[in-house]
Amino acid sequence: MCTCKEDMNARYRVAGVTQAPVKCPDKPDRVHTQCKKCGEILALDFGKLNRTEALAALHAGPGECPGYHVEFDLGFYWQADAAVSVMYGA
Repeated sequence: MCTCKEDMNARYRVAGVTQAPVKCPDKPDRVHTQCKKCGEILALDFGKLNRTEALAALHAGPGECPGYHVEFDLGFYWQADAAVSVMYGA
């Protein structure tokens, strides 16, 4: 786990507002985002995926959020489009 994820979790939970995705300062291929539904902070590791592959993976279908809910399109709740833009540029 990134050391920055714990800091972000504490900061975002206090604010009580969904925060925009940010690039991880510890790992260059990772973006932190916050679930719009439950507020859980997520570390999205893009590894060697290109922009198209990353979007496809995030919008692939049903999945479970670490915040204990299952959704058909987690990409919406996890702000996938914004996270990919942070990772690969606009």
